[in-house]
Amino acid sequence: MIEQKYFEQYTSYSVKVDRYFHCVNAYANNHSGLKEIHDSLDGIYKKMLELEKNQNNTDNDIRNFLHMSYLVMQKIHMTNIFSDEDPCGLGDKVYDMQIFSYVTCYCYQWNLFESFVSYIVEKLIESNRLNSNISNQLKCSKGKTKKLLDLLNDEVFENSPFYYILPEVDSSGKFIKIGYNELNTIRKRRNNFVHAILNNNFGKENIMKLQQLYDKDMWLLRLYAQNIFYQANELKK
Repeated sequence: MIEQKYFEQYTSYSVKVDRYFHCVNAYANNHSGLKEIHDSLDGIYKKMLELEKNQNNTDNDIRNFLHMSYLVMQKIHMTNIFSDEDPCGLGDKVYDMQIFSYVTCYCYQWNLFESFVSYIVEKLIESNRLNSNISNQLKCSKGKTKKLLDLLNDEVFENSPFYYILPEVDSSGKFIKIGYNELNTIRKRRNNFVHAILNNNFGKENIMKLQQLYDKDMWLLRLYAQNIFYQANELKK
């Protein structure tokens, strides 16, 4: 039996990458608001200090809050992240944060998925529960991701681990079905990021859609990994 801990390790790393992605974008999506808070806070804090010099007392809770907020914002300000100047002509830093986090995390998530699937396949080959023809085909597919996934979809298991019925309906009221096409789309998208990143034009108007797409695709990868894990264990019994 393939131990549960390997699947748990995969999902743990995958969710950590999601957390990083959302932390970066929590800032990026709210950059303008945080910049406005910084600009306003600077004046408010200095005004408070000026009033206190004139013997005007400030409530301790309010003073502590303003003092801590000012110090934190000053540390962030020192990175020049709130500056509108762009002497090197690098462009919109917020857009770059959103796009780089999307592409980097997307590719890293695919690498995690691919490594996990390869590990499961190795264990299946070692188990001697596959017929020799399929086992040999899996061995020959090492390093050939599409071929390996094709085999998992069509040959290895009784049912494709990539077929799933979502708990939601389409416009006609029918449950939405997903399958190998969705996985293939994710694979192609990742390959496009790796091999043609300079030719990608994401468009600022599509940022929120990309972030939603990321969440959906990563959920699918974890679902497919789970299905492969469970079907592999069933096959080994």
